[in-house]
Amino acid sequence: MSMPQEGIASLRPSRSDPIAPVSDMKSSAPDEIPCFGDAVWRLRFMSANPSVANVRIHWKSFPRNFEDDLRFASWALINHPIPDEYLRMHSPMKAKLGVLRLAHTVSDWRMFARWLEREGVEQLADVTSDIMAEYALYLSEVRKLSRNSACNHIIAITRLWIIGQFVPGFGFAELPPWVHGDREEFLPANKTSAENDIEVVNALSMSSLLAWSLRFVQEYSDSIIAAVAKSSGIRTEAAKPRALSQDEQRMRLAGYFQSLKDNEAPIPSLDGSGKFDCAYISALLHCSIGSVWNWARRPEVRAYGLGNLAPAHLGIPIVSSLDGSVLLPDVTSNDVASWCLYLEAACFVVICYLTGMRPGEVMGIEAGAVDETRANEEWTYLNARVFKTARDERGQHLSGGKTRRVPWVAVKPVVEAIRVMEQLHPEGLLFPSPQAKNATRSISHGTSADRIVRFIGFVNTGGAGTGPLIPHDPLGPISPVRFRRTLAWHIANQPGGLVALAIQYGHLSTAISEGYAGRAREGLQTLIDFETARRIALNLAEAGNRFANGEGLSGPSALRHLQAMRVGAAEFEGSIATNRQAKALLANPHLTVYDNAASFLSCVYDPTVALCHSGRVQPSPTPQIDHCRKQCANISRSDIQAEELRTHAAQLITEATSGLAPGPMAERLRSHAEGLMLEVDRHNQERITLQDTL
Repeated sequence: MSMPQEGIASLRPSRSDPIAPVSDMKSSAPDEIPCFGDAVWRLRFMSANPSVANVRIHWKSFPRNFEDDLRFASWALINHPIPDEYLRMHSPMKAKLGVLRLAHTVSDWRMFARWLEREGVEQLADVTSDIMAEYALYLSEVRKLSRNSACNHIIAITRLWIIGQFVPGFGFAELPPWVHGDREEFLPANKTSAENDIEVVNALSMSSLLAWSLRFVQEYSDSIIAAVAKSSGIRTEAAKPRALSQDEQRMRLAGYFQSLKDNEAPIPSLDGSGKFDCAYISALLHCSIGSVWNWARRPEVRAYGLGNLAPAHLGIPIVSSLDGSVLLPDVTSNDVASWCLYLEAACFVVICYLTGMRPGEVMGIEAGAVDETRANEEWTYLNARVFKTARDERGQHLSGGKTRRVPWVAVKPVVEAIRVMEQLHPEGLLFPSPQAKNATRSISHGTSADRIVRFIGFVNTGGAGTGPLIPHDPLGPISPVRFRRTLAWHIANQPGGLVALAIQYGHLSTAISEGYAGRAREGLQTLIDFETARRIALNLAEAGNRFANGEGLSGPSALRHLQAMRVGAAEFEGSIATNRQAKALLANPHLTVYDNAASFLSCVYDPTVALCHSGRVQPSPTPQIDHCRKQCANISRSDIQAEELRTHAAQLITEATSGLAPGPMAERLRSHAEGLMLEVDRHNQERITLQDTL
């Protein structure tokens, strides 16, 4: 329903009217739609995204003089899309907003209203172009907002002005100055910093977290799932109707109580709360849950239970499926929920990190997402919804997401984690909300982050067995929102580093690039490309400085490496600030220089002569660093890399002569070290310096 040309003033709802028709509701509960006059508008009903936050508009926080107008404008924003002619005038704008952007827009209006109140402006009708220009200056000079944030505020004010075009007597005295003027005059300068607001997780912290997560998925999941099944079976059994008469049930309970007293045994309890575990007793004795509750109220039972309670043991140990070691001899009914939470946290870490999916996309995965029909030995495909970029044919956001055009690439550990979650949740979402009233919703972003924090705490207090601790990240809590960029950074900067077991970041990079072969390089690959380009630009700048100060280069591609330093310095000055710059660098065949720390050399990549991709029909846009060949024409080595190679050779000699290595191994170490020293000697003989190129 677009904004009617004759205006929407006549459509103003009464305070008891819902703010949107039930037909527009995306959630499953009609009573979630607030009324126009409610003090709080809960907006989650507008979104079908299972992980969307239950955002609220608290009207008491708005200046009283502006509340009624902004309440009505918010209602209009929900129900009436911006007409196309205004969208063309004021790009970039969407006709209708998603729930989060709508909440942010209304919040921006509140900030504007508070500023107006401080400036002595009493109503929207008094707002002039000059006042709006002053507010734009306030955003950049006083609030110090980033360019993107300031732009969002300006667009929010523009939307408020557009709504006023359809309501007589509503809106500003004049149009915003940026509508027909140059918007750039009202925005902060566009900073060229390449810094991302999201910090990369510390490498040791991330690798330890992932190692423990994989341990839970691959070793402990069978035991935990068995305990969950046993606990669930107890609850199911307790809910069944009973064939025993009331007298027979009372006799059984009396006999059970006498047995407890005779053996001085505790009464099974729940969660350390002092409450009896009536479901467990019901399933154990085949008595109805009501009979057990009545028995538990008896004074003599309550008196016996004081200080004599303990959780029920399920008879299931937590055992490693790899080596049979016992972590917990017997799980109690109180343990199950915690162990299940830790397992789900571990699965979330594995899936989110090793796919590069956004946390909300992981929360939207449903059972059956793995596409076994297109699996190979290295990876398989994962059909899942994408939310952030989901649009319909008119470009409007689809809150429920849509199946990703390019399926996600899932390596084996990801598939294992999904299979574990499918056993816990065979239907629907893999990470559903634990609250029954939110059956169609997933856990929230805050819940997923909190579970990971609790998982780390459990590991670091020794609850998960012996092993290295998960180090504290000095940059802040380890949360899923940081995983995507962390993965991209490691792929770009440490392709030879181990992700887990035999999986290297280079393998993940290959899986991602080849898994999406022939398709648009978007999403995670764009982030990887950005990090790769930034690393190349920085390496070229640092190498150029060293070369200018007398450092030498050797190898068949030394001259090409030198040329890359000069071109890179001239075009990028060691810094990549935008995706456009990253694409330009990676598309320039003279600048694609990749560092290979494991081999102590650089690759000045020319796909036509690269030996790391021998046998490929189509040349790869990037080298396969972990398959570097010494005979390749793309190799270049600097003085620093040669010195590092010398140090490594000396370490091998020390190991060979220590007497700790067996004879054949010592001989191999010595032979390898001698070969490395020959490479160092060759570098010293062939190296060129700046003087040689003048």
